[in-house]
Amino acid sequence: MSAGDLILSFLFTWSIGLAAPAIMRFAIYRRALLSSEAMAWAGSLGIGELILFSLLGSQSKTHAVLLLIGIVAYRILGPVGTGGTGVRLAIFAFIVVVTAHAPPSTCPRFGPALSCHGPRQ
Repeated sequence: MSAGDLILSFLFTWSIGLAAPAIMRFAIYRRALLSSEAMAWAGSLGIGELILFSLLGSQSKTHAVLLLIGIVAYRILGPVGTGGTGVRLAIFAFIVVVTAHAPPSTCPRFGPALSCHGPRQ
């Protein structure tokens, strides 16, 4: 995959993922939604995007970027000034994305006798 393909894929994924929340927030509702409404809309849009990208033949095994798009969609739709919740969600999403795409050689050891590849010999 070339750099141009990656840039095009990035723009395609994020523009499809954030178009619906932006239209809903700024053209349809014209106000911030309640937190529960924003979460419900972001979740349902995320499920719809997962189905759409699967039907389009996405080769991603985790679709972890949809979690990040869901967080941004929630921030677009939801109330302004929810404190540090967005920062905590962004950190969690970053950890999920990094660990989902990490090669097995970078997996840390879990406890004294176990590693990612089973018990030590």
